[in-house]
Amino acid sequence: MLQTSNLEKNSKAIMLFLITLGYVLLLATFLKHIIAEINYADSIRLTKNLVLKDALTKANIAVKMNPKEPRYFYNKSKVLLLSEGPKDEVLKNLQTALELNPNNLVTLKNTTHYYYFLAVKNLEFSSKISGNLEEPYLTLAKTFFSNLKTTYSNDAGVMVIAAKYERSLNLTKEYNETIKRIAELRPDLLNWHPELITPK
Repeated sequence: MLQTSNLEKNSKAIMLFLITLGYVLLLATFLKHIIAEINYADSIRLTKNLVLKDALTKANIAVKMNPKEPRYFYNKSKVLLLSEGPKDEVLKNLQTALELNPNNLVTLKNTTHYYYFLAVKNLEFSSKISGNLEEPYLTLAKTFFSNLKTTYSNDAGVMVIAAKYERSLNLTKEYNETIKRIAELRPDLLNWHPELITPK
């Protein structure tokens, strides 16, 4: 009887320990997510104020605390681009964001313009200035836009985004194909949408 009683006590103690451990782990995960979100928000604020060194530090903390959130990775890409960080690191963060949520249209749309910025050598000058494009990254951008348009071939909004950056990167053939598709999906957009009307 005493042995059974001790066994029951041990079982209860083990059960209590496991419940407590589970609670602690859950709380730790929750706190890490909160810390990540706070640092992400701080990084965005600092980026707007062009305090880029601190913005990058905050972006790195957010990524470290929650490496499953795509927003943190493309935010870090933005900070790296503005601070003229290594473009291969920018690309790595973009790819990570997309790998984490490959079928999410919001993630795809939010990373599109970064491919444009990757393809431009000097962000202070227009991409239309001769020699201001980086061929390897231009090819990557072209491929990204093509895949995006193929995946969402019936989404006029996606087509408009692609057309905007194709025109900016002098991808004339691709741009004309996209405009043709927009004309099939939503011809009215060609008459009023600010991204599709050529400035006079």
